[in-house]
Amino acid sequence: MKKGFTLIELLVVVLIIGILSAIALPQYTKAVHKSRMAEGYSIVRTMWNACEILALESGKDLSTYGCHLNFNETSLDIPGTPTDSSSQRETQNFIYVADGDHPFPYAWYKRTKNQHALCLYVDYASKQLRCGYKSGDTEAQSLCKASNLPSASEPASPCEWAD
Repeated sequence: MKKGFTLIELLVVVLIIGILSAIALPQYTKAVHKSRMAEGYSIVRTMWNACEILALESGKDLSTYGCHLNFNETSLDIPGTPTDSSSQRETQNFIYVADGDHPFPYAWYKRTKNQHALCLYVDYASKQLRCGYKSGDTEAQSLCKASNLPSASEPASPCEWAD
């Protein structure tokens, strides 16, 4: 009698492994995106809090003057490398911006096909974190939906969409 596995037994094992990986891989990908988005939410919220503190200290209204955070001159420790602007930082997943042109800081998610299709920001009126996406970008829309945050497509989102 020969010892070993038959071809049918090996095929059944390969089939079972294939089915399990087909189920697990999308869930793993979704978890990775959620963790990346959590990084962005945390940093955008920190930037928003810093903007509010600066506004209170200076007596200026954020809705009128906007929030300009010069990362080189504040004690705010935003991770990432400086870009050409002192009010931007870039990490592996996001570009963080607080340039004063808007009354809020925001972040572009770099992991979509269209780098400027998904934006994280704090809604000035409700002070809630939101996820904005460019209309028609289904990848960005599904990432916003998976994040369990309120989301809005353009033009409801205040992010400036680059084409």
